[in-house]
Amino acid sequence: MLHRDVAGQAGCASREPVTIVDLGAGSGSNAVFLASRLRVPKQWLLLDHDASLLTVAKDRLTQLGVSSSVAEAWLTADSLAAHIPSDARLITASALIDLVSEEWLDALVASARSRRAALLVTLSYSGQFRLEPAHPDDERVQALVNQHQRGEKGTGRALGPDAPRVLAEKLKQAGHSVEVFESPWRLNARDGALISQLLEGWVAAAAELARGNNDDGSEWLSDWLSDRKRRLAEGSLSVSVHHLDLMTLPPDQVS
Repeated sequence: MLHRDVAGQAGCASREPVTIVDLGAGSGSNAVFLASRLRVPKQWLLLDHDASLLTVAKDRLTQLGVSSSVAEAWLTADSLAAHIPSDARLITASALIDLVSEEWLDALVASARSRRAALLVTLSYSGQFRLEPAHPDDERVQALVNQHQRGEKGTGRALGPDAPRVLAEKLKQAGHSVEVFESPWRLNARDGALISQLLEGWVAAAAELARGNNDDGSEWLSDWLSDRKRRLAEGSLSVSVHHLDLMTLPPDQVS
């Protein structure tokens, strides 16, 4: 339903290719996922600061027969508007807005509004993860991870788990229709490699914050990681990571 609504708004009556901009495109997973679901002629522009990932992304879309171009760009609050074409009808991003600042979101809202573009933002971490079976230090790790998410990530102090709520509020204040959808990752033994990466990333973030809070953290975090990895190796660990997807339509397209 989400993707059909976006396609309907982006498609308009014309069969001219719709310009779609993917912010922080990385290796192109977001564009690859959406390309077959948006049933309109389209021209993708993929923006990212990593040229090597953009090469991979373009190759993936080319293999699907999807027209695209790429541009290496460091997307800041001051530069965002300059990198988004004036004819963009859909602006999308995945796993991005929890890493940016409030000023960056202001620039995103202004860019979408001035272009009368739909906006689709997916897989924004919303501040909760759950591991089963539980461990006494799960919440302690989560609190440190969330604190780390609100640190400097290159565009100013990041909003972290607050980003989806803040973006929705800004869009509503600008007159946009906004829908927010739960989009959790539900991982089990079949996702062992991804779970392992998540565990190690959470511990690295928690250790950095623990040191900053005058808590060495090395012993209890090591014990927590050892327990979680043991459970994973046994095939008994499952992980849920809560994300939100957000879709908005420009004010003049609200029915």
